[in-house]
Amino acid sequence: MTKGKNHKRAEGKVLNFDHLVFWVANAKTITIIFESPTSSGTEISNDITAHGDFVKDVAFEVQDLDELVRRAKEAGAEIVKGVTEEKDKHGAVRYAVLKTYGDNTHTLIDRSKYKGTLLPGYEPVADDVLNKSL
Repeated sequence: MTKGKNHKRAEGKVLNFDHLVFWVANAKTITIIFESPTSSGTEISNDITAHGDFVKDVAFEVQDLDELVRRAKEAGAEIVKGVTEEKDKHGAVRYAVLKTYGDNTHTLIDRSKYKGTLLPGYEPVADDVLNKSL
């Protein structure tokens, strides 16, 4: 929608991020990651400047990652990051990132050879001082 030069803003404005509501079949399988920029000029700071708070990526655990990426390319999908493998002491995770709408992406993840909690490089925190405040 376009606005004329004399268009006045409606009263009221968004003050802050308030909350998220998720409807999921099994909440034990969901991981929520919050990221915030630490400096200007980065992808995350530029995207937040353009969009405000928003969902950047929705990740899906998949089987046969290579075939899904091949089919996505064949259908004309833009591959932001091709099939990549990351490892740690818990095993290996393979993933690819596809562009969806605007600046949003979908990450396709194959965890079949990984036994860790989240992704390589992440470790669970048993006793976090912030837990007392939650």
